[in-house]
Formats: sequence, C-alpha cells, structure tokens
Amino acid sequence: MRHGEVADFDDPAQPVAPEDVVLTEAGGGVNGAILSWALAGRGAFLAHLEQSPGCINIVDGGPEFVVRAVNVTTFDPVHLGQRSTTLEDMLEQYRSYRARMEDVSRSRSPRPPG
Repeated sequence: MRHGEVADFDDPAQPVAPEDVVLTEAGGGVNGAILSWALAGRGAFLAHLEQSPGCINIVDGGPEFVVRAVNVTTFDPVHLGQRSTTLEDMLEQYRSYRARMEDVSRSRSPRPPG
C-alpha cells in the first residue's frame, strides 16, 4: 500500500481465517480503512472514525468480520475526558507554540525610546 492512498488498502487485503491472529501498529488512516472494511464492507471508507494516539481496535476475522472494540485507550477508556480530535489537539499545540515564540521575539526586540 502506498502511503496516503486508502483505495490501495482494498486490493491486497484478504480476510483472515478465524484461527489467525493479526496484530498491526498503524496510524489513524490505516486503522480507519481496516475498521471501515470490517463495518461496511469492501471499498467503504468511514472517514469520521476518530482514533486516539496509542488506541487499540479489536476485530475478529473469518468469513465475516466481527468488530469487538474500537478506539480503546488506557488513559481514557470510556472517553470521558477531552472531546477534541487528534488534529484539533495538534493545532492547539501549534498555536500555543507560536504564541510563546512571538512572546520571546517581542522580549528580544529593541524597544523604542519613549
């Protein structure tokens, strides 16, 4: 699969036999593609499946997929905490960083006499 092309996921993937176990460490897009296939069938992509950093998804394979768990985390198992998405968190971190850098820049600039 080429990075960033969800459609490529559908071609090489084959359902696993019930006795097979597959463990993947994947990013949100690949997790979303796997879960989409398991939930909605071949060729589907459910783009709004949020995946927390370090989450676990449990999908049983076989003739038909069974989704056992989605987006399980040790740090917030029932997601009662923060309600923002991963990208929203990254944007907030970036804004905070930019504000700190602007403060540092202002404190180092010469001040006009006055």
